[in-house]
Parts: sequence; C-alpha cells; structure tokens
Amino acid sequence: MVRKSKFLTFILSWIPGLGHLYLGFNVRGGAFFFAEMAVMFLAVVFGAGFGMNRAPILMFLIPVIWLGAIVDSMVLVDKYNWLVQTGKNHNEIFESMEMEKQIKKSLQCAYR
Repeated sequence: MVRKSKFLTFILSWIPGLGHLYLGFNVRGGAFFFAEMAVMFLAVVFGAGFGMNRAPILMFLIPVIWLGAIVDSMVLVDKYNWLVQTGKNHNEIFESMEMEKQIKKSLQCAYR
C-alpha cells in the first residue's frame, strides 16, 4: 500500500469531495460534493424569486460544508497513512476505519 500525499489531499479538498476520492472514500466524497451542489442550487432558487428570504441561511451553509470536507479529508489522510505505515492492506484499512466508527457510535449510545 502506498502512502497518500497530505499536500495533494489538501489541494484536491478545495473542491468538496475530490480529496476523499483521492483517498478512496468515493461515497463520502460524493456525499460532500452533492451536498455542496444541492445547497448552491437551493440558494440560487430561493434567492431568485420565490419571495422567501432563506437564501442567506443557505449561503451560510456553503462554507460550512466546504470546511467540513477539508477537515474530514485531512483527518482521513492521517488515519490512512498511519494504517499504511503499520502494514495493513487496503481492505483492512477500510475495515478498521469502519470499526472505529461503530465503536464511537456505540459509546455515544452508552452515554445517552
């Protein structure tokens, strides 16, 4: 397994989802990309002429999703490179990340 470039991930992350695609997280990258496009579309539609004053709220969400995509891809590249350094193969990397997510989810349920 080859380590992924943190710099290249950062540069690609300026378009939401591309950094995730580079890392191999296609579904997550697609979710960020389509969320960004949907918010932009709705901001244009609501701002164009429906008389609803919701466009500023939607415009606020655009940088929030964008920054979330950048931060998420930077965290993922660190986890990915650490797992590659420990000698795990591609399937083990995704399985261990999924297991970590399930453990966090179960801990959150336990504290409720």
